[in-house]
Amino acid sequence: MKTIFKYELKPRPTTNLVAPVMMPHDAKYLHVGSQGGCMYIWAEIDTESSTLEHTFEVFGTGHEMYVDMGVEREHVGSLIMAGEALVFHVYRRTN
Repeated sequence: MKTIFKYELKPRPTTNLVAPVMMPHDAKYLHVGSQGGCMYIWAEIDTESSTLEHTFEVFGTGHEMYVDMGVEREHVGSLIMAGEALVFHVYRRTN
């Protein structure tokens, strides 16, 4: 059955990596945004699909995006937080 779920993105304090998010392997990302001061991603999922760990990274505007050997990323979306003072950009590691 298809439905839309909301998943919290919790960036680790010393890295750009987000704590791994378990969601169906074929999740379709719809939106990233903030709600109640927290960062979220909304995804269309099939509740009967198998799940796997999705690895996200969050970069602030003006912050360096380091380049890892062999790491590929796809942009998922951008969001504004802290009363429009901060803009973050969310990427999913694809390998």
